[in-house]
Amino acid sequence: MHTTVVGEVRGSPNTRDDELVKREPNSVPFFCSGSCEMKNVVYIVLSLVLLTGFSGEKVVTYLQDRGGVMYEPNTEVPFTGVLVKKYDNGQKKKEEHYKDGKEDGLLTWWNWNGNITRNRTYKDGVLVQ
Repeated sequence: MHTTVVGEVRGSPNTRDDELVKREPNSVPFFCSGSCEMKNVVYIVLSLVLLTGFSGEKVVTYLQDRGGVMYEPNTEVPFTGVLVKKYDNGQKKKEEHYKDGKEDGLLTWWNWNGNITRNRTYKDGVLVQ
């Protein structure tokens, strides 16, 4: 069988010919171990999840207050997730975390140019900090 030289092992500009990797033509490079395409797909999906900030929380821009418990319009289940309000320029104005219709977690306010002006922490609708 005929072998082909492909790339340097040590990466040095002074690498000798006997230090080059030898492999069969059309075989998988040594760094793939047989499934480069699947690894690439996994890396792409993982990167997208990390870049989009996947948190599993539902994000909404409007809630209804029904006796101190927050609901999405046209639902009967108290809201769990994040309420985000924005200025006309698209900058965040306020972000509130809810669990079972009550504030739970960090509540943050920003001014119109993006600087945080206030933070509060809630647990089951009660101000903690």
